[in-house]
Amino acid sequence: MAGFVMSSSRPPTPYPIFRKSKIAPKEKEEKQEEKNDVVEYCKEMLQKSMLTGVPQIVSAPTTRSKVFKTFVVLGSFTGFLYQTSAFLVMYFSYPTLVDVQVTTPPFVDVPALTICNRNGLKRSDYCRMKPENCEESQVLDAFCGRYPESCKDGLVKGSNLFPKMSSRSEEMSATQEMIAKAGHDSYPLVSSCDFSEVNVTFDFCKNSTFKSFIFQDLYGRMKKCYIMNALWSTAILNLPQVPTRVLLKLIIDFEPEEYFRIDQIVTGQMAIHSPWNILNPFAEGFTIKPNKIYVIQIKEDIKNLLPYPYQTNCTDYIEAWRIRGQNGPLSKEMCIEECLLNQTMNSCMCVLPTNLYPHNFKFCGKGAEACTDKVNYTHCFVKCSPACHDRNFAYTVKEEAVMADSMEVYSEKRNWNRTAMLLFVFKRTQVNIYRYRAKYESIELFSLLGGFIGIWLGVSLIAVLDFLESLTTFTVFMIDRIKASPRLARIRSAISSRSPSRANSMQSETSIPWARSDSNNHLRVDLRRGSNGHY
Repeated sequence: MAGFVMSSSRPPTPYPIFRKSKIAPKEKEEKQEEKNDVVEYCKEMLQKSMLTGVPQIVSAPTTRSKVFKTFVVLGSFTGFLYQTSAFLVMYFSYPTLVDVQVTTPPFVDVPALTICNRNGLKRSDYCRMKPENCEESQVLDAFCGRYPESCKDGLVKGSNLFPKMSSRSEEMSATQEMIAKAGHDSYPLVSSCDFSEVNVTFDFCKNSTFKSFIFQDLYGRMKKCYIMNALWSTAILNLPQVPTRVLLKLIIDFEPEEYFRIDQIVTGQMAIHSPWNILNPFAEGFTIKPNKIYVIQIKEDIKNLLPYPYQTNCTDYIEAWRIRGQNGPLSKEMCIEECLLNQTMNSCMCVLPTNLYPHNFKFCGKGAEACTDKVNYTHCFVKCSPACHDRNFAYTVKEEAVMADSMEVYSEKRNWNRTAMLLFVFKRTQVNIYRYRAKYESIELFSLLGGFIGIWLGVSLIAVLDFLESLTTFTVFMIDRIKASPRLARIRSAISSRSPSRANSMQSETSIPWARSDSNNHLRVDLRRGSNGHY
């Protein structure tokens, strides 16, 4: 038989081949012993636990008793999870409560007043603008009999020109530009304004501070009105205040001689509102008539709401006003009006006549109805939320006719057939403060969850800390057991015994005779032949 030859390129196996051997009985005993030690340690630890139900289950004498107590604990835990989850759903909906405080403070806020004459165009200004549409009138006996101070020798003082019958419809169709030029002036509309018994430091009664605004009445006709104490037009946020003993008196002169139609009923409109808002007095005000005294009692409502994520979801318009450079809406109503204005301007390049936001743009005419009808305003009512700090004024109005023997009241020597007196009483002004707050504070959340845990599980914070301490102790115990395990020691010994063999296998080729470069390429194994001729 030929000699066996081994290739020199094949390195010898550095590790012996290990075969899985059967576990010796001694090792089995060691494993069982370790397991028993762990079980006994856990049992002892759980028996000393302060968690309600755990010691009772561990120390139960029978399996049936253990199962029953386990179901009781699981049922309590399920009830705890249900009630806790239900409460958390309610908590994270951020409900609110409102505290109502009714006060009669010594100083009260002064509201804004919007005053209008129901006559749209002054006849003298109109006839000066369009003299071809006017003519002299001779039938003035009824008018001069009612307003003698406006007449002389049976004719109206000043201009005696009146619009022709064919031109009377122009008041109904008067444009924004015409109303601005020929509408009534702030004086003598507000012919007298003063606070009795006190000197105010703010410009409430100065006609130069009145803001003109053109409103549309219920019949679609334009009217020029004036807003007193309009803070949205200034960089002032603090509302002016007056003592409650003060009395505000206004005298309104309706200028009947300037009515577009001489036979028209002489009346006016007034609205009382927040200085941060604009209200249409024809829609949200009351009518004032000559020869009347109106006693008005003011009541103020102050609301302090909460922002998102609370249910009130308010917007701090005051902060937004500052960010925008002291410009923009200061209330939800004005926010909606600004949005409506922007939508109409972007789509139709005009403003709806009913819009209540201050602007200098032209109103949309009938020709723009096809465009304005297509504009979607829905998102304006969605995006504008209530103001976080809001003030609204309510009022009661008592109307009294001027008695014949009281023409000298308040030293007013005038024809009451053309004037009305407004008395604003602040003496018993009631201020209602609505302060919204979170229904559940953070401390209440902690207390309620602690109550649920105590009711359902009977667990206190001390018991939880004790459980965490026991869990930490058990973890340390298991780590120490693993480190001291005989099996781990044998594994380490086997790894260390393999290290020299691996080191020998990594020796250089020059240290191995058969691996040298000058040796034969094949390792020959010569077997001596026996005497019988066989290997």
